[in-house]
Order: sequence, then structure tokens, then C-alpha cells
Amino acid sequence: MQERKEQERLQKEVEERKRFQDQVRAETEWHAEATKAELMAIFGSQFLICREEARREQQRTPILVTPRRKETRWDDDMDRDIEDIDDEIQRLSALKERKRSGKTPVRDDARMRQPAFDQAKENDCFRAESSRRGEEKNGTKIPAGSGPEGLLHYVLEQRAELVALKSEALRKICTKEGVHYCTKRPTIERIIATRVKAAYEGTMDAMTIEIGAGIEVGTLTAMKAVVIGMVKDGGSVRWSVVDTGSSSQTGHRFAPVRYECGEPGDYRNQCPRLRRDGGPRYAGQRGRSLSPRQNTRHHEPRAASEDLAVKHQIEELAASMAAMKEVYDAEKAAKEEKKKKKQEKLERKKREGEEAKSEEEARLAEQRRIARKEEKLRKEEEDRQLLRKELLTELSLQMGQLDESLKRRYERDLRERAKGKQKVVVASSDDEDAYSHESDVDTLSRETERLVITEKRKRSIEKAVGDSPPMETPVKRTAKQRLQLGCCHQPMKKASPRKTPHKTPDGSSFGRSEVKVNGKQCKLCACKRDMEKGVEMEILHLRRWKPKITKHKDFLISILRNKKRVESLHKCNLEVLLRLTGATQDFHKASTTAYLRRLIGGVKENYGWSLNSKVTVKLKFDDRIWVVEVRKLLNDQLKMMECPALLRNHARKGVRIVWEKNPSVATLLHNQRVFSRAEVVTCSYAGFSYPRIGGHVRFRLSELEGIHPLLCNANNVPKLSHPDRGSLLRQEIMTGLEGWVNWRGPKPVIRRCDVEACLTGVPDATTKFLDMRAVHLLKKKLDELVMTPLDRNPGDRLVLCPKAITKPCWSFL
Repeated sequence: MQERKEQERLQKEVEERKRFQDQVRAETEWHAEATKAELMAIFGSQFLICREEARREQQRTPILVTPRRKETRWDDDMDRDIEDIDDEIQRLSALKERKRSGKTPVRDDARMRQPAFDQAKENDCFRAESSRRGEEKNGTKIPAGSGPEGLLHYVLEQRAELVALKSEALRKICTKEGVHYCTKRPTIERIIATRVKAAYEGTMDAMTIEIGAGIEVGTLTAMKAVVIGMVKDGGSVRWSVVDTGSSSQTGHRFAPVRYECGEPGDYRNQCPRLRRDGGPRYAGQRGRSLSPRQNTRHHEPRAASEDLAVKHQIEELAASMAAMKEVYDAEKAAKEEKKKKKQEKLERKKREGEEAKSEEEARLAEQRRIARKEEKLRKEEEDRQLLRKELLTELSLQMGQLDESLKRRYERDLRERAKGKQKVVVASSDDEDAYSHESDVDTLSRETERLVITEKRKRSIEKAVGDSPPMETPVKRTAKQRLQLGCCHQPMKKASPRKTPHKTPDGSSFGRSEVKVNGKQCKLCACKRDMEKGVEMEILHLRRWKPKITKHKDFLISILRNKKRVESLHKCNLEVLLRLTGATQDFHKASTTAYLRRLIGGVKENYGWSLNSKVTVKLKFDDRIWVVEVRKLLNDQLKMMECPALLRNHARKGVRIVWEKNPSVATLLHNQRVFSRAEVVTCSYAGFSYPRIGGHVRFRLSELEGIHPLLCNANNVPKLSHPDRGSLLRQEIMTGLEGWVNWRGPKPVIRRCDVEACLTGVPDATTKFLDMRAVHLLKKKLDELVMTPLDRNPGDRLVLCPKAITKPCWSFL
């Protein structure tokens, strides 16, 4: 079952890993395609923009071809012929495809290209179409003239109006139109540019502005700034300055002059002479057949600025493409690295799981090996115990048979001596075999038949011992069997956990106040009727009832509610700690008191004193010791101790004097457990005159002559008889003082006279008591015998030989 679950888990992990890899692969492919599409779109848009800008730059800038460059451009013209052929092939293919597919209907929202009537016909091909001419114009524009003349006139009017204004008026205009104000001239140019953008928005696309040379420099600068701003905003305005006046006027630039023909005013592609001659491009075509379309089409030479711009754009595109490729490669490498790390993490996790599993299996195998070893040792021990028991059983059987054979031989010898010369009756072999192989039950039955009633315990009238009355043993009682109920009663209703409100014993908070009514002094609680009658009374002592709780108890309650306040105990001094120790007695539960005392006692490392330790003196019981005098002696010794007075007073209040009970007769004499643990037991009382039964010593202690009568009762406690009771008492007091944890200083010194004052006098010899020395003498006298209680009778005990108590035990094994 466990292996199947493990296989299912591994299969699920493999499926999840495969699903994750497929998802990563799909995302990578999608990202690559999206990136490729974005790159192609960017490259295409940049290429179109660059081609359009190059075309415009060719129109603005004249082409000056020097003789040195003619040779270089020959190879370019040859390449362009091949490009023309490819273009012609593509055009014919597109035309054929268009004829095959038919005409495409024009959409309703499509607009045709609008011609420019203010320009030459040959320049119409270079004019880009406007994508915003079809949009509706709102009426929020500033009124201005249309066309280049209107734009120029509008700029001149705005400049003349703004130059006449002061700086404060210009500031207001800047604030109103959202233009930043710096100095007067740049601010005027910014305001004009802003207003022109608002007035000619959407109509400045591909507008050619020709300004005469008679315009002022400031107006020309402002006009140029306006047009440059429009170009930056996405327009395509052509800026050119034509010398319409005399050449002596300043502030204008001369018109371009062709290098080849020397005629000013037009560019090379507009030169009619070069068109008529055919140009140098086709002069070198030797023996080549041209199509009528190719022969009539004249390719215009490319400008040097166009080549540089295109080259620059291509370089930028290559650099941007390389940068984007680097970014894409870096992102792809990061994803691969992330995927690799994740795979390594999964493999590491799997490897750690396998290692943990192998370690767990090794640990379980080690535990099983240890368990098998322990089980093997246990079985070996049980086998040894069983073998030992069997050996002991066999040995007991053999010893029993040997004893029986010796006994039969002894009885046979006795019979032979008693018969004399009479004929001997020989038993048959069958009887002997049957007798020798009889069971242990028969043997025990035969031994039981030989018992005599006199060996049992005899119950007779109790004997009087001296002047003491006869001892009466308690009647044996058995536990009464209670009546078992046959049905289950309903449980009693529990009391409400809500506690009753506390009531003062005298009925009010001021009930214990003492007052005087009609010359009689009494308590206020007894004057209720007098107060109702309006009798005048005099207040002698005003006493208010207070709950039995102190501020120390409040502090201890706060510690019980918030364990973090235990740290505040370390900031208390010794006096406060002693008061808190006394306040712990106000709590009803002993467990709460003990817990608080442990918390307070844990602060002993701050002062080095244990607050919960008490002086305890243990004394052997003696009726001559005066406990009051012993307490006074202890107080005197504590006063001489080197410790704070508060701690001495606290220790004096907690002095404990404990009596130690003397051992009873049973504790001193009974030794049956010692002999039960002995392995080898011998009988060494062969020559003594103690009563015997069956060859071994066995008698009751009360039957022994010359014994003290109080020794017969095992519950009697002998009186301590020390030769020097004063020295023993001094030693006990010194031991109790030295055992106190807070004892500091030298060893306590107690004088002999102080100890004698604690004793009442000479011991009374007339009173009958059991001396401890008599018990020790009897114990020494019967040291090798077993003394054990007899049945449950505390007044007597049985003394017997160790062999007699161990022999029945061996026979029953």
C-alpha cells in the first residue's frame, strides 16, 4: 500500500514537471514570436521614416557631384540597374495578379490624395499625403490666413503686437496660455509658436514656406522656431529662404547653383539640360538592350546626405537590433538559468527525500536489530531462569527422597532393636517401589496426619503483666457489602457558579463605630431604633470596615494576572520581599501560596538570602525536654547571627521544633526479611536450652523465661535512655542551626547551662516504662534466630530456627 502511494506521488510529480516544461516552452515561443514581430514593426517604421526623411532631405539640399565622385557613383549606377530589373519584375507580377483578381471596390471612408496647386508639377511626387485632412475641424481655432502667405502674415502680426507689450503683460499672457516666461525675446518666440500651432494645426503638413530676404532677422528667427517646433510635433514643413531682393541686403542666404551647368535657382534633378542630354548615367551602357519603359525612366541620383542619413539610420538600427538581441539573449539566459535552478531544486529536494527515506529505513533497521538483540537476551535470561527453577525442583525432589530413605532406614533400625531376636518381616520389592515412587501429595498428606493439636496456637485467658490491665485486641471486622442500586438516579442540581455578595458582620461599613447614647456607650449597629426615633448620639470612635486585603496582596494578584510583572520583584528590597512573603498567607488555596512563595524565593540571587527557608530542629522524643526553653535558646542564637535584622525576625517567627518518634519493638526485633534473602542457612543452636520442635528451635517470645513483659507487645515504643541527654540535645540544636540555608558566620556555641535549663530534671525511675537497652540486649541474645510476627496478633511473636523456616519453602518448590 505504501509503495503504491509512493509510485502515484512520483508519477504525479513527473506529470507536473512535464506540464511546467511545456508551459515554459510555449511561453518562450510566444515571447520570441512577439519580440520578432515587434522588432520587424520597429524596423519597418524606422525604415519608412528614414526613407521619407532622406527623400525630403534630397529635395531640400542640392546635389553637388564632383568629378572625383563620378567614378565612385558608376558602380552604384550598375547596382541600381539590377535593382531596377528586380523592381520591374515585381511590378509586372503585381500587375498580373491584379488583373487576375479583378478590381477592388473603394471604401466609403477612403479619401483620395489632394493635389497641391501652389507648387510645381514636378515636385508633386515628393509631397506626402496627410492622414488628418479628412478629420472634422472644430471652431476653436484662432482665425488666420491660409497658405504660406497667411502663415507669414500671421507671424508678423503677432510679433509686432507682442514686441510692443511690456514684461507684465507678457507674464499674464504666459500664465493664461501655459507658456514658461524667461526673458522677453525667447518668451515672444514661444508665444508665437504656441499660437501658430493652435491656428494651423492639421494644415501645415508638407507646406513649403519661401521667405524673401527683406524680412528682419528677429522675424526670421521666430518663423524658423515655429516651423521647427511643428516639424518636431510630427509635421513635414519645408523651410527655404529665397533671395527675392538685391544681393546687397543682409539677413538672407543665396540660392543654390548647379555645379555642372552653372545655372542658379534649381537642382540637378530639375535641370532641363541634363534631362535633354540623358545624363551621364546611361552614357556608359554599351550594347545593352533596354525596354521602352526602362529607356524612358530616368533614375535620379541619390544625394550624399541621403546616403549618410540612411547609413546612419542603418547603423542605429543595427545597434538597436544588437542591443535588443542582447536583451533577448539575456532574458532567455535568465529564464534558462531560472529553469535550471528550479530543476536543480526539484532534484535536490527529491534527493533529500530519498536520503531522508534511506536514513529512516536505516534507523528502523537499527531499531529492529536492537529489538531482536534485546529479545534474544530476554529469552536467554528466561531460559536460564527456567533451567534454574527446574534444577532447584529436581534437587528438592532428590533431597526429599533422600530424606525419606534415611528416615525409613532409621525407623527400620529402631524396629530391629525393639524386636530383638524375632523374625524379620521383609517387605516385597513391589511395595518398596510403590512407596518410593509415591507422589508429593501423598507425602504431604502423611506428614499432615502426624501433626499434633498441641502444636497449634492455644487461645487462653490473657495473663496479667504487672499492674497493667490485660490487653484487648480489636475485633476482626470485614467490610460491609453495600446495596447495589439497580437503577440510575438523576444527578443533583449543581450550585450556581455566581458568588453571593459579601456582607459585613455588623450590617454596614461603619457598624463597628463606637457611639454614646443617653450616657451609655455602644456600637452604631445597635442603635438603629434610636436613630429612627431621632435620639441624639455622640460619636466616640468612627471606624470603617475594610476588606481583608492589603496593597501587597493587590501586587501579588497583578503578578498572577500578568506573568511579565515577575521582573518587578527583582527591583524590590529585602523588606518588601519579606512583606510579600507574609502577604501570601492571605490566599485561600495552598497551591497559590506555594507558587507565590516560589516566585518570591527566586529573587535570592539578588541578595544571597533564601526567604522560604526555615529553621527546623529535630529532637528525639523525651518527656523531660521543655519546648519553650528550647525556642528561647534558638531565638538567642539567631540574634547573634550575622544577617540583616529583618531576616532574623523573619527566621524567629518561622522556627520549627519537630519530635522524632523512637522506633517500636517490632521495628527493632523483626528480622524475617533478612533471612528470607539469605541463600545458605545453617542451624547453630544445637547446644542451647531453647524449646524445640522436630529438632529445631521454635517457641513464642512470651514463653521465654526472664523476659521483660512489655517486650511481648510489638507496638510498644521504648523510652530513650541516653546517658547524657543534655549533650545530645545540644548536638541536635547545633545541627538544626547549621542546616539552615541562611546561616552565616562561625559554628554556633551553646553552653552547658543553657541546655540544662531546657530539661525539667532527673528522670523518674519509679514509672514503669520499656528501656531501649532491654530491647537491644534481647536482640543481641537472639541474633541468629528468626523473629517474626505470629498471624496478626501484635502482642506476641514467634522465634524459630532459620532452618525450620526455609525447609518448608524448599519442599514446596
